[in-house]
Amino acid sequence: MPRLKRTIRHPRRALPGPALLVLGILLFPGPAAAAFTVTYLYSLSDFTGTVPYGDVVLSVDRERDEVYAMVGNTVRVFNASGMEIFRFEHDARLGTLFDLAVEESGDILLLALALGADHPGPAWSLVRCDYRGEEIGRIPIAGLPPEFAAIRPNVLLVRNGHIILASKAQFQVVEIDRAGAFRKGYDLARMIALQEKDRAKDDIADITMDPRGNILFTVPTLFRVFVISPDGEVKAFGRVGSNPGAFGVVTGVVTDDDGNILVADKGRGVVIVFDEQFRLVTEFGVEEEGPSSLVRPAELALGRSGKLYVTQARERGVAVFRIGRGAGEKPPGP
Repeated sequence: MPRLKRTIRHPRRALPGPALLVLGILLFPGPAAAAFTVTYLYSLSDFTGTVPYGDVVLSVDRERDEVYAMVGNTVRVFNASGMEIFRFEHDARLGTLFDLAVEESGDILLLALALGADHPGPAWSLVRCDYRGEEIGRIPIAGLPPEFAAIRPNVLLVRNGHIILASKAQFQVVEIDRAGAFRKGYDLARMIALQEKDRAKDDIADITMDPRGNILFTVPTLFRVFVISPDGEVKAFGRVGSNPGAFGVVTGVVTDDDGNILVADKGRGVVIVFDEQFRLVTEFGVEEEGPSSLVRPAELALGRSGKLYVTQARERGVAVFRIGRGAGEKPPGP
């Protein structure tokens, strides 16, 4: 059973330095032109200040406007103002956590890997917990076809009531229902015509699924972002370089509510924004100063009201921005 650690509650926003700092604006062409704005808000914090995260796994609960940050088997929950309000720890004897996701009901799903002879059956498991992180059940996976039976997932997503499991190293994705029954699977390597011998050296850096069912993933060694539609159409974009819009070491990827694609590049130290036609909109991070600057940004997560969470290296913590279109609009509340 997960072990309850402590509860933290704080009524105020965590706003280190200036409350709002607008970083970048780029106008869209055409009659419906509107400005794309990037506004630094704050960094995820506790009572002592910014939490010095480096390598951290993020999962956003948009329904409750909260974000979960996981390091090892410790999960910390931050509210709409970026303050820690709760934490729990998964018992290491039950497995090592790889990812988590929050269902619309508020239940927490944990993707755990159990090692050793004490864990018969599949080495990985799906654990359902209540909002306090206490286990309430397990989801048995059933009906995996032979080509996906050996999947070793390290990514967990919840989309439209279904559960998505993905293996970055194996280039595989499976979709199951809430009871664990297999629905569909994707062999991404085959879909992008990646040679079998290249699977081992061309790992996926990040993979996600947008609300329309498109699978997006990045492959740093190919300097590409791939987009696969629900009907199997494959599109890709990216070019190597140091100029705006080019890729150095591409990592995290996410789509915003307008369909723009945001890509983290830890080599160039920027987050790059592309529109639905893969045209450069803007990028930010490397030329800013203070807490709005980004150091080797890696993972991206999108929350409510255009909140963008960006992980960084060197214990710089998780920076939170508000992104969106509409010049001169007052940013919405937290």
